[in-house]
Amino acid sequence: MPGVFFKTGGKSIKLSTPDFSKRIRVLKEVSGIIAGLDPADPPPVTATKVFKSVIETTGNRDAYSELTEESNRGVRKLIKRVRELVARSGDSFLIAVKICLVVI
Repeated sequence: MPGVFFKTGGKSIKLSTPDFSKRIRVLKEVSGIIAGLDPADPPPVTATKVFKSVIETTGNRDAYSELTEESNRGVRKLIKRVRELVARSGDSFLIAVKICLVVI
C-alpha cells in the first residue's frame, strides 16, 4: 500500500511545486504520515492526511488545476464539434446515440 501513496503522491508533489527542496520536505513528511497510518482507516481518510500535508508544505491547494483547465479546454472544443455534427445530421437523435455509444 505505501508504494501506491508514493507513486500518486509523487505525481501530486511534482505538480504542486517546481521547488525541489519543498518536494523533498513533502516526501519526508508523507513518509512519516505513511509510517503512522492505521491500516483500518478507509482510503479517503488516509488520502486526506497525505494531501493535507502536501497542501500545507507547498502552499498549492490544487496541484491538478492546470491539468484540469487543459482538459476542460479540450472538452469545450470537442463539444462544439459534436454539436455541429449533430446539427448537420439528418437524424440528430440517432447521431447523438451513436456518439454516446462510441464515447462510453
